[in-house]
Amino acid sequence: MAEDHTITKALAEISQRRDLLQAEYERIGTELAKLQMAEGALRSIVDNTPLDAAVSLGDGPALERMR
Repeated sequence: MAEDHTITKALAEISQRRDLLQAEYERIGTELAKLQMAEGALRSIVDNTPLDAAVSLGDGPALERMR
């Protein structure tokens, strides 16, 4: 009985930690996408290229989430 309680408690703690990490992962992904977009915009200014071309150079998995 005590062993079942310990396992149940451990499962609840792990699930809670996973939820927190998932939220943090999504937040970081959003911030990364914003930085990639800013990088592309600045690259277009520096390289004197159209914005679409510069943003495509900064593409990444995080940026795909923003589209």
